Formats: sequence, C-alpha cells, structure tokens
Amino acid sequence: MRPRGCVIISLAVTASTETARALETADEEAICLAAAKRAGVYPSDFPFQLARLDRVLRGGEEWRLGDTTFQGVRTPGHSRDMMSYLVRREDRPIPEV
Repeated sequence: MRPRGCVIISLAVTASTETARALETADEEAICLAAAKRAGVYPSDFPFQLARLDRVLRGGEEWRLGDTTFQGVRTPGHSRDMMSYLVRREDRPIPEV
C-alpha cells in the first residue's frame, strides 16, 4: 500500500559514458565513494549497488521531450565526463546576442 498523497512516477536513469561505466561496474574509486568512506562521510560498510541505466548520453546528442529539445554539451570540470545541457523550446527561441 502506498502512503497517502504519494505519487509513483517512472524516471529514466541516464549518465555520460564514463559515469555509466562506473555505475554499471560499481566502481567505488571512480565515483569517489571509497574516498568518502575513508573520510568518514559514509560508513565503511555502506553498500553500493550496480545501477541499471536506461540511456548513455554522449556530448552533442539531442533528444526531445514534448516540445522541448535537450542537447548534451561536454563540460569537463569536476570530472572528465561532466555534461551540461542546452534546453530549447519551440515557442521560446534562444535570443541572438
């Protein structure tokens, strides 16, 4: 039985190529979980489970949701495979600068 007022939604799990590899293999070093455990942020026996991904995103890839287009843009920084997203809607063009 679901708690009152609780809504169940279906979400797709997405990740960039390198992050997908780390999540699918439960690589605790790659996701910095091992370092966080050593620092006491997480208990040493904190379990990390393999994640099933619905989609692996690559820089430049576009996808649509309704009238909104999303484009992945590689923006290495905190990690080598960080991505930002350019979001465009048909009824709201990007202003020229």
